[in-house]
Amino acid sequence: MRNEALLMLQLARLRRELRRPLLLLEASGVEGDGVPELRQALINVPAVVG
Repeated sequence: MRNEALLMLQLARLRRELRRPLLLLEASGVEGDGVPELRQALINVPAVVG
C-alpha cells in the first residue's frame, strides 16, 4: 500500500511539472493495434529549443 501511495504522489508531481497533458497509449508492434495513434502522438510533439 505504501508503494502505491508514493506512485500517486509522484504522478501528481509529474502532472504539475508537465507543459502538456499526459498521454497514455497502448500499442502492439506485432498486431499493429494503436500504432497509428502512437505515430500521430509523436508527430504532434513540439520541438524543444534551448
